[in-house]
Order: sequence, then C-alpha cells, then structure tokens
Amino acid sequence: MATIPTPATAHSMLKNSSKKSSVTTDSLLKNSSKKHSMTASSMLKNSSKNPSDEHAKKVVKKKQWRSFAELIGDPVFVKAREREFPIGASELRLADDWQGPNEGIEKTGKSEKVEKTDVRSEGEDARNKQSDEPIEQGVSRRAFLKTMMAPLALAGLSGCGLVRKPERKIYPYARPPEYLIPGNPLYFATTYTLATEAVGLLVESHEGRPTKIEGNAAHEGSKGKTKSFHQASLLDLYSPDRLQAISAGGNGVGIPGLNKWISDLDLAGTQGAGTGIVYSYQSSPTFYRLLSAIKEKYPLMRTYCYDAISEDNIKKGIASVTTTKTRALPVPDYEKADVVVSLDSDFLGTDTTSLTNQGAFAKRRDPDGKTAMNRLYQYESTYTLTGAAADHRFRMKRKDIELIAYRMLYRFYEKGIKRISKPLIGLLEEVFGKVNEGFLKDKGYRAVAAIVDDLLKKSSRAVIVAGAAQPPIVHALVAYMNEFISAPLEYRVTPFSEVKDLEVGDVATLQQLKADLNSKTLKNIINISTDPVLAAPEDLEMVSEYETANVLALAVFPTETTTTAKLVVPEKHYLETWSDAYSMKGELSLVQPLVSPLYADAVSSHELLARILDASTDGEQNTSVDGEGNTSVDGERNTSVGGEQNTSVDGERNTRVDGKRDEMGLVQATHGFTSKQWRTILSRGTAGAVGARNNVRKLVVSPDDLFASISQGDFILSSGTADELEVTFDADYSLYDGRFFHNAWMQELPDPITKITWENVAIFSYRTAEKYGVSSQDLIKLKLGNKEVEAPVWVLPGQADDSIALKLGYGQNVNSVLPKANGGCGFNAYALQHSATLGVRLGGSIAVTGKKTKLASVQDHWAIADEIFTGGESSNSQNGRPLYRSATLREYRKHPDFAREAVEVPGLPVYHERVKGKTAEEVKGLRAEGTSIYEEQKLPGEYQWGLTVDLNSCIGCNACVIACQAENNIPVVGKEMVIEGREMHWLRVDRYFEGDPIDARVVNQPILCMQCEQAPCEQVCPVAATVHSEEGLNDMVYNRCVGTRFCSNNCPYKVRRFNYLDYHGRAPHAQKRISSHIFDLFNEPAETLQMQFNPNVTVRMRGVMEKCTYCVQRINSARVVARNEKRKIRDGEIVTACEQACPSSSIVFGNIADKNSRVSRVKKQQRDYVMLEELNIKPRTSYGAAVLNPNPELATI
Repeated sequence: MATIPTPATAHSMLKNSSKKSSVTTDSLLKNSSKKHSMTASSMLKNSSKNPSDEHAKKVVKKKQWRSFAELIGDPVFVKAREREFPIGASELRLADDWQGPNEGIEKTGKSEKVEKTDVRSEGEDARNKQSDEPIEQGVSRRAFLKTMMAPLALAGLSGCGLVRKPERKIYPYARPPEYLIPGNPLYFATTYTLATEAVGLLVESHEGRPTKIEGNAAHEGSKGKTKSFHQASLLDLYSPDRLQAISAGGNGVGIPGLNKWISDLDLAGTQGAGTGIVYSYQSSPTFYRLLSAIKEKYPLMRTYCYDAISEDNIKKGIASVTTTKTRALPVPDYEKADVVVSLDSDFLGTDTTSLTNQGAFAKRRDPDGKTAMNRLYQYESTYTLTGAAADHRFRMKRKDIELIAYRMLYRFYEKGIKRISKPLIGLLEEVFGKVNEGFLKDKGYRAVAAIVDDLLKKSSRAVIVAGAAQPPIVHALVAYMNEFISAPLEYRVTPFSEVKDLEVGDVATLQQLKADLNSKTLKNIINISTDPVLAAPEDLEMVSEYETANVLALAVFPTETTTTAKLVVPEKHYLETWSDAYSMKGELSLVQPLVSPLYADAVSSHELLARILDASTDGEQNTSVDGEGNTSVDGERNTSVGGEQNTSVDGERNTRVDGKRDEMGLVQATHGFTSKQWRTILSRGTAGAVGARNNVRKLVVSPDDLFASISQGDFILSSGTADELEVTFDADYSLYDGRFFHNAWMQELPDPITKITWENVAIFSYRTAEKYGVSSQDLIKLKLGNKEVEAPVWVLPGQADDSIALKLGYGQNVNSVLPKANGGCGFNAYALQHSATLGVRLGGSIAVTGKKTKLASVQDHWAIADEIFTGGESSNSQNGRPLYRSATLREYRKHPDFAREAVEVPGLPVYHERVKGKTAEEVKGLRAEGTSIYEEQKLPGEYQWGLTVDLNSCIGCNACVIACQAENNIPVVGKEMVIEGREMHWLRVDRYFEGDPIDARVVNQPILCMQCEQAPCEQVCPVAATVHSEEGLNDMVYNRCVGTRFCSNNCPYKVRRFNYLDYHGRAPHAQKRISSHIFDLFNEPAETLQMQFNPNVTVRMRGVMEKCTYCVQRINSARVVARNEKRKIRDGEIVTACEQACPSSSIVFGNIADKNSRVSRVKKQQRDYVMLEELNIKPRTSYGAAVLNPNPELATI
C-alpha cells in the first residue's frame, strides 16, 4: 500500500525541480540580464548611497514588468516607450487606408517584418518587431494641416454668416411626463439576472432614455455596486445589432406570423406531444409559474434547461455525499473568513456571486482595520482575478487540483480529526499510489500541510471553496472538510428547487434533448434565451438536429441558434419589460421597464409563454393579434405605444384593463401584493422580507457516501503522464458565456490578465511554448477529439505547464455588423469541449501553422517611461522608483512608512540631511523644499477635489473602466485602432508581473488623470485648452483644442487620449446625416446609440484631446443642488462613476480641503503615496500601497 509523501519526504525532490526552474529562468534572460545589470549599475552609482534609498531597502522591492519585452529591456520596447507618441499614433491615417485587422500580413499568414526571438513574448505586437519606420504610411501632421485648409476656410465662412446652418427648433412638451424636469434625471429600480444571481440596479433616465446604470444600495445582491456586465448591459439595449423583427426564412412575418406558428403546433389536440421548450436558467418566479401552467395544460410537452456555464458539478458533488441528497450550492460569508483556501475557484471574478464576494472579501483586506487581515490561498491552472489577489498562489494543472483536495483530507487526518475513518485513509493512499512522481515535487503539494494547519488555527473563521470546473468528488471533499473547521457558509438550493428541469443537470438535459431530437420524439422546439447550437460540446453537437427541427428562437441578438431557426423572434431587453427575480439568497426584486420597446415585434419570455398558454382559448389571449406587437385584450392595446403611457382606472400605469392580464399583470398575479406593497417594492427595487424565500438547507456529509464516491471514481483526471497536455475552458471576463459578443464596450475591454481585446487566445506557459516551438501571436491548430480550431498563441507568466487555457463565448458564426468589422472576434472554444468533463479535456494535439496574426493587446501601451525623471533607471527595476508599491504585513508593521519612503521626494526630511554640511556646488541641481519649475498655483476654491485608490483591495476587475466609458460618452475605436495604440479609455488598469518570470505574481493599478496642481500639460498647451480650475481640477476646454498633442507628450502618466478620427462617426453602425449643411457630410452614430449618450457630457469629435475629469458634470450637479438649498456640498454627496461602480470600494473621492472628509482621512494613512512624487507636480490622485499577508511557514517553499 502506497503512502502519501509528506512535505519533508518531498523536499529533496523539490530541490532538483527548483534548480531546473532557476536554470530555465536564467536562460530566459541570459542575453539581456548582463546588459540590464550593467546599465542599472551605472545609473545607480551616483545615487545608491542616498539615505532615503537605504531606508526604503528595508522593505524588499521586487522587479515589476508589463511584458517579457520590458523585462529583458528589449530595445524596440524601450524605444517605443520613449517616443513622443505611441507607434501608430504619430501619423494620421485616412479611414479608407485601413485594410483590416491583419493588415501587413501576407496571404501566407507570415508577417512581412516580424522576427522571432528566443523569448516567447506575450506582449510584443507585430508592430514592435518592425523597423523604426512608422507602421502606417499615412498622413503626416504637416500634410494633414495643408489638406484641412479648405474645410477650415469654409468653416470660417460659415462663422462669418456666408454659410449658415439651418435653424432647428426645439419644442416643449404639450403634456409633460410625470415628475420630468428637463435636465434632471430620474432613477428607477430594476434587476439584472445572470445565471443564478439577481442584482438590484438603479437606472438613470434622461427624458425617457436610460443612460447609466448604478447599483441599488437597498438590494443585498448589489449594495450599491455593479460589475462590468451590469454597466455594459445598457449598451445592449441600444445596439443596432439587435434582432428587430419577427422573421421566417429571412422574411418579416410580424406578430401574425408568430401566432400562426403557435397555432400550427395544435397544442390542444396533441397535448404538447412532439413539442419542447429549451431555456436557460431563469430567476423569475413568474416564468416558472407560466411554465408550470403550460406543462399542466399540455402534459406531453417537454422542457429542458441548459446553461453553457454550469454549476452542476457543485450540486452533484454535494448531493452525492449529504444525507438528504440535496442539490445545493455553498454560499460562503467571506467577511467572516480569516483564511480562504480556493481550489480553482474564481470567486472574485467570473463566479456569479462575485459582486458580493468582492465587497465582503475587500472588507478584510485592510491592514489597519478593526478585524485581522485575511489570507487567501489559491490553486489554479491559469491566472484569474482571484489568483492575482491571493497571498499565496500555486499554479498546477486543473486535473491535479483533485489531488490537493485528497492531500488536504489526509492532513486533517494527520492532525487528529477523528471523523475520518481508516478505510477512507486507506483508499486515499491507494489513490496516491497512482499519482505521477513529478506531481509530488510541486510546491503547491508541499504547502498543503501548512495550509491545513492554518485552517485549523482559524477554525470557524476559515473556509474552503472549489471551482465549478472541478469534478463532483472535489466538491464532496470540500463540503466534508468545511465541517471540520465549522466554516462560515450556508447551503442554499435554487429558489425554484421544485422545478424538475433544474434538478436534472445541464449536461444530462442536453443529452436528453439530443436523444429526443434524433429519435424524432421532439419535432418542435421553442428556444428561449439560450444558444445550444453554439455552446453544445463536441459529442452533443446540435447543428444538424436544430436545422431539421421546427425551431422558434427567442433572442435579443443573432445567435447560432437563430441562424438555424424556422422562426426568429426578437426578445425584449430587460429594460423594456416587466419581470421579477429571486437571488440565491432568496431576496425578491422586480424588473420594470425604463423605456417602451424600441422594436414593435419584440416579445418578452413571459409574453411568449402566456401566448403559448392561451393559444387555444378564443378571446382570452393577452397579447395583440393586430401585428403591432403590443399587449392587448381583444385588440385593445394596454401598454405604452410611441412613448405614451396607458393608465388604468386605479391610476397605475400598464396595469389591468377589463380584468385581463397584461405583462405587468402577469407579474402581479404571481405574488398578490397589495397596491401599497407593489408601489413600495417598485420604489425600493426589492421586496425585503415580504415575499422572501428561505432556501437555506442544513446539510451533513456522510463519510460512508464519501467513501463510496471516491471508490467509484476512475481517477481519470489524476492519471496519465506528467507532461500530458490538458486544455481548460472558462467563462470570459468580457463576454461571460458569449452573451456580450455583440457588445462593443465589452469586446474592447482589455482582459484583466492578458490585456487582449476583441478576441480570445490559447494561453501557454513559457515552458510549454518553448516545448512546442511557438511564441505569442503564432497561429496554431489545436485538435481535441474530432474537432479542430485555429487559435493564436499567447504566452503568459504564471500559466501551468502543459496546460492550455481557452476562454468561451467567442467566434460566433452570426450575421452581425460589429464582429464582422473586427475580424470575426476569435474562435469558438465550445467546439472542443466534451460533456464528460466540460471544464477540462486531456490529450489533444498541436500543429504549428507557421502563420502569425496581430493581436489587439494593450499591455505595452501607455507605459510610463519614468527613467527620464529618475536618473535613467526604470521605475520597476529592483532598485528603482516603483509605481506600484507593496509590502508584506510583517514588513508593514516594522516600517509603516515604506510606501512614502520608497523614493526620495523634495520636501521630505531626508533632503535636508543631504544638503547639510555641503557646499553650494555640491548641492547644485538639487531642488529645495517647495520649489517648482512652474509657477505655484493659488487655488482659492472652497472645495479642493481629490481621489485615492486602495491597491490592497482593488482586484483589477475593470468595472470602473466600463462605468467611466458609459458615464463620459467614450467611443469604441475597433480592433485595428487598438492595435495602433489608439484606444480611448480615460481610466485604464495597468497590469504588472512581479518576481520570477515563470511563476510571476500579477498586480493591478488603476491609472486615471492625476489632476496635478502643477500640471505639466497646462504649461505647453498653446491655446489654453487645458486649464486649472479654482477647485484644483485640470479642466479640458474642447472648443479651444486644436490637437497639437503637446499636452499628451508632456503628461508623465500617459492618461490623455486623442481623437485621431471621428470614432463615433466611423463606427460600423454609423449613418449618414441628412445633408443640409457642409458639416452634415460627416457620419453620425446610429440613432439608437445616440440615445445612450449622457446629455451632461460633450461628445468629442476628431482632433480633440480628452481625459478624466473627475466626473466634473456630477460635481456641478451637486453644486447646483447645494446652492439651491443654501448649504455646502456634503461629504460623500459627489460620487464619481468609477467610485460608484467599484465592487470593493477601493476608490474614494471628495474634498481634501475638508480635513474631516473621508478622502482626507484615507490620504492621511501611512500607506498613502503618489506616483512620481519626485517630479513635484503635486498630483491630487494618490494610492494606498498594497499589503500582503503571507504565511511565514511557507517562506522557504
């Protein structure tokens, strides 16, 4: 019988492994490290002895780098960083010059000028490997100015009155809508659902147009915060790519066509035989009430629930070992956890409950808080946001994490947990007898003993979680071990556990669906809000089955399922419909429409089910048959048409008429609230205790059932050779399961780890890339089973060896404008999945095509070249001036001022120590305290605005980036312009790697305008387009800007963005204006996209510089309110868009002139520092340095 190797017995094996790793790392840097070291030495020779640097060295500094190119000091990267403007941004290109995202690549696929290097760099775009010539032969600034002389002359004529714009009149309301005051937004509560979670929202509406989404503080699932998904869902409402008409075979048939399709089913005569409803998980009790009524009325009708991103493994694992066999989900309370051990769980990222998880977890990351700082251990195969936030991260194959769970259970046994039986221990030892010896060398395996000891020390304040991609046995083991430590968690069933479909399991449901289609038992399909044609794994492919069946597909956007459907029905956006939702915690909230449906044919899922339910009842149908797409009773319309609201006899809009049901009535009938309760819930957005469901279950793990589950396993994931290739599949941070494929904001949002936009990639580790002879941007053919995809390679530090990570949701084969205009947007990774193990697949083959592609990565964009300010050394080098500053908790306790003392800054006491006793000649060039090369600003304003970002709680989730984009009308530029370095985000999140290039740590730092008091940009603008306000803001006057870009060149933080083109006007959906003036020759955004614009923020045009404004429009709005009420602006009354969205509350904004304001108190903390403080430009944006809480016992592992 084999024994489980302990850390002590595995130590010698790890030695050899670590030496090998060290050699590999050295070989990675061998050609550049000497040069880099020599350069650093010469740079530091005159400053290495200064007292502040010596003091700063008490806290260990680690090398930080954006990419391998920066790490090795690649001359091409260095030159690009030092340019006045980014490569591709120094020349102006005509819009028609662009040949597509792969311009410059030959038909053979090989780049003309791309050269391979020994380093498998993940960040060097093909343009970084080209010659010093600009990559575009466009129009120089001089040529552009000459070309523009004629239009400018005409513009001058128009200004002189010779060419006048036509008069356009604005008419007042004849009957103003209730509560509407032009210029003042209204806010309505609603709910957004994603998989099993429902999040309460507040939607800002300007004169009937939803323009911005915020979290609802009254809702437990939101607490006033949002994720990027919630922010971006607004753009889906206005997207021109939405399905707009009911169609059959590409021909519009309208509502009558829908009625005929349902009538032809003859549901009354067949009792529903041969017809099935396929739907994704719904959080709406009204949906399930209607579905149950349909099944009762048509007992032979079948229903199938399928979600591409499934939690079925969790439910299955817990049900297999609990005494009641309950399919439940664990809901941990991270705010109560001192120690968290995560086995491949991205609970801070793609997990459906990540919004509340981030807030709870962040509350325990304050090293100065009232409660002890928590500690996070993370096991994973590819980098996640949770892994980036971890104090200890262990990279390993996904299939091997199951063994970590076994090793943890064995350690609990070693520590005297009596509940673990000897037969179970014997079985574990048998399992480890099948384990490859190479795994036992892994440091993650050796760390288990210390981790379990830490869990036991924090008993009742520690929790273990596992990711949904792990097999059911891992979740069973985790549930068992959580009992040992009395973990702070609850087990909750879905609020609709009585619905049989939800208790079957996603894979089993899909298998049954395919079997029924193949056997012709199922001939008619009503497909609601799911895309099984896209998301079905290889062995359950649905294309041919759906093409031969009679399919009705209800969807908001074109999907691969709609392309096979006989009848395509546009679905209402959630901001256009009435509904309700239960969260996993049993909280009930309502979904209410903010706007009338933009497209008359749009139908909600409730309306479709009600139409099916009432199909055989003459005169009782609750939806219109007049083809106008509005709910009605006997042809009389009952909901709003053309923006006008129909009001019932009791004064409630869109409610009952003649006792019949409309869409809102369907929801009301589910709950039976009184009128007062209904109005209260609508106002608050949540029902609170009223209508809440208690879905908590008390579960106990049976050791006998656990023994049976382990003994029946085939251990397929733990077997095989050590270097056998595995491919993992995960939800995407931008597209989730593919539902945001048509959302331009999310497509252009950089992945928080890879920093890639507009597509997915095959993520390799450096060693795996070296093994297969590939580098970043190489195209490979990846084959699993009978399916093969062509995918670009991306080499990422921290990726597990012999493990390739793929993100789901891309590569949809649909007829839509946005993806076609941006190179198709990736490849379909679903095609490589297998139903046996959706999250991981073993084996496969890689074929190198010899081709390259250009990836739109932003990781090397806007790199801060601060060596020009610090004597020639990069800030992120070992002894340099770090932009991102961190320390361990122990170091912070010993040296609480480590962040401020990391660099020597004018005004610090150390300056006087350097000057003391020296001659004037010796101190020449040193700046005295308080002096500046710029004229000191006198700011008389009563309010002085400032902002701070806590790097200790920020996880880099990008919610702030999308919130800023939605608030400030920031354009989408497209894939080709991102490649050129022209993305327009005002707020970016810089991602750095730190430490060993093979197993690097990821750190994130949001960068926005620093609002410098001595702003360098203001000094160089020739037309005073950027000026300082009395309240300390660095303001932009767009009408003055002539586009010299001197301000951008002079900004050390690289936060200014220039409109090289009219991005709104050249977007794929742009339309021609009605030509009544010379300036109407320019295109304008699609009409629906214009509806999303914030009316309080100017929409910028070509040739204008822009940047973060601290949401000055919100400042001015609060100032007006305070002035009208004859009071001062209260602390916390102004909340910037990024601060309001941030799930971890890492951003704080306010009046720094008020010493008692929250922002002032935060800035007084010892961790607070400003970047490039040595420039003495006095930025108003500061950072709270990060503090890690590592386990001292793991210091030598």
